[in-house]
Amino acid sequence: MISGKIHLREYEHVEQADGGNLEVRLVRDAILGPGDVIQASEWSRNVHWFSGEGGPAVIFQMNARGYEDTVFDDDYEGPFGRRYLDPTKVSDDGIAECEVLDMDEAFLRFKCHSLGEYPVPLSAVADSTRITIAI
Repeated sequence: MISGKIHLREYEHVEQADGGNLEVRLVRDAILGPGDVIQASEWSRNVHWFSGEGGPAVIFQMNARGYEDTVFDDDYEGPFGRRYLDPTKVSDDGIAECEVLDMDEAFLRFKCHSLGEYPVPLSAVADSTRITIAI
């Protein structure tokens, strides 16, 4: 993070579910500010969702691809290996079965919305940085 604040949720792939949905586990729900870091790889904290918190935020991002020996989904050829998911239904154990969306549908559902509008059960978060946001 360079400036501002973001509300971040990080997830890890669990498995490809029946019907093409993707199961992910919520591992972090936090507010990040200047100097904080998000680090994701193909096999660790590889799904993330964030929104600005209280105003503009600036994030510096580097995306290094092509060095992995294996990838989670060999068949997916989207931009930067990116998929758009709907992780809004998280169970008490932190697992969300996510519908895979195209970019336009994802923007329709989530653009200009705060993550605080999509609460998750307190027991669902593995990381102790769990936060609560009042709207």
